[in-house]
Order: sequence, then C-alpha cells, then structure tokens
Amino acid sequence: MTKRVLVVEDDVLVGLDIAQQLTDVGLEVVGPAISVARALRLMGERGCDVAVLDVNLGSETAEPIALELRARRTPFVVVSGYSSEQHPPSFHGAPQLSKPVRPEELVAMLRKCMHRPLQQLRGRPVHILLVEDEWFLRMEVAEALRRAGFQVIEAPNADAAMEFINSGDRIDLVFTDVWTPGVLNGLALAERIRAKFPMMPVIITSSNKKAGDAASRLGRFVPKPYEPTGIANMIAQIVGSSL
Repeated sequence: MTKRVLVVEDDVLVGLDIAQQLTDVGLEVVGPAISVARALRLMGERGCDVAVLDVNLGSETAEPIALELRARRTPFVVVSGYSSEQHPPSFHGAPQLSKPVRPEELVAMLRKCMHRPLQQLRGRPVHILLVEDEWFLRMEVAEALRRAGFQVIEAPNADAAMEFINSGDRIDLVFTDVWTPGVLNGLALAERIRAKFPMMPVIITSSNKKAGDAASRLGRFVPKPYEPTGIANMIAQIVGSSL
C-alpha cells in the first residue's frame, strides 16, 4: 500500500518541489498545504502516514499541526532554516532537516520514521524527555534512543523542559544533565518533577561526581562520560520493569 505524506510548506515553489521529489520515489503526497487550516482539513479528509512540516507558515506556525500529528501518533519530519532551540515545544524531539533539503536525505528520513519500531508502554509509544545543553551530545543520545524505538523530546535546558512538561504533553521518563543554562538546573527540574509526578522515572547525569549524592536522592545518577547506547539500554530496562 502506498504511503501518504502530508507536506506543509508556505513557499509554494518549495512545497511543489518537495511534493515532486516524494512522488518520484512512489509516495503519495497529501497537499502541499500552505496554512494550518488547510493542513488540518487534509488530515481529516485524507489522513497521512507521515508528514513534512515547515515550522513557520507566514504569520502563523505549524504548531497546531504538530500537536494533532502527535495526538494521532503520526511521525513527522521538521524542515526548517532555524535551529531546534527556536522551535515551539511541540516540535521538540522530531527529526529535523535544514533547508535547502537534499531529496535523498528527506526520503531516507521519512522511510526511517515510517518503519521505526516503537518501544511500547501499556500499548503506546514511550516518550523520553532529553535535557542536555551540549548540542552534539544531545544529538548522539537522541539518535541512540530513537534507534531503540523511543519517541524523544529534546530540550536544550531545564527551563525549556519544564515548559514542555507544563504544556501537558505526555512524558514517561526524563533524562537530564545537572548543569544547564537558565533559571533551573537539572536538580531543580528533578525536584519539580518529583513533586508533580512522584512515580515518573528520572535519570540525572553530570561530570561532577559531587552532584551524585543529591542526584541519587531524586532519581538514578549516571556519571559522565557515558555511552549513548548504554543509556538507551538502561532506559529500556527501566521501562520494561513498568510494563
């Protein structure tokens, strides 16, 4: 069965170009849609298996579309000229490609999204909130978790993580660094999570071994440096014990 790809892009020429690239490899394109209203209408009328989202659509953002896709458990790829730190929380964790997009990279990313097996918790995907201000390390850990089948929401600091948690989106486990820029650090974030969600697993990491005692009172402590695949295996064991 041909997979349907929703394309959301406010630049008409770019949208048509992406649509042609996807059609050329045998995918069925839904759209392109240049607005939130049009994209939501297409989703309701035709549905989709995966989506390509531009973040900024003229005077609005594609955040309502991202929220609807998450509610439907439909994967999406973000195509943007901005860094992930500048995106609204609903885009965090989604794979991103920078404009201009190379066709082969986009197709490979979409196929990966559609065929990735998801870790399940009580019949639904497991959502991990990853909090790390070191971009390259965060990227490595996020990729290891996604390869293991987890849904990953990335936050560059504890403040952004708390904002995402307060938005009400589902989180099953938090993995946070202790030292992140902003008002909150990882320990303060863990304290707030403990107060709000006492049963939520929290893993805290730091290169400062002195932080281990405080971290161990709030969750599981993992010293840096660590292997990203080891973190993925650890989380799989924690989640498995909750099934």
